[in-house]
Amino acid sequence: MALDLFLAALCFAYGAIFNLVAWVAALLFLGDLYFRLRHRRVRKALFYDDHFEVSGWGVSLEGRYDSVENLRRVKAVLGDFRTGSRMWFSLKGDPNMLVLPNRKGGKPRTDLYSWLLTKNPRAAS
Repeated sequence: MALDLFLAALCFAYGAIFNLVAWVAALLFLGDLYFRLRHRRVRKALFYDDHFEVSGWGVSLEGRYDSVENLRRVKAVLGDFRTGSRMWFSLKGDPNMLVLPNRKGGKPRTDLYSWLLTKNPRAAS
């Protein structure tokens, strides 16, 4: 009977630990979803050779790269597991900061922050 109680307690403790890990993982994924959908105004960003287009909730911008200012790269814990960093920038005359994941793309594969710095070296703050 003591062995049964010991094994039952051991199984219960193992189940509680496993459920705790599952709850923590679920909370991390829900936090990521919340930050992606709620705190990001930008839903679509297209970058061309001579201009860019940004759209989303309350955002509809089109401009040239010389209008980009306050460009900076920020490490991110939540919000985008694929990149680990975000890129913030604003446009001349607009105090609002736009936030995008700093993803790699193109040929050669370079991140968005570095690519924008080549288009406008004065944009970095």
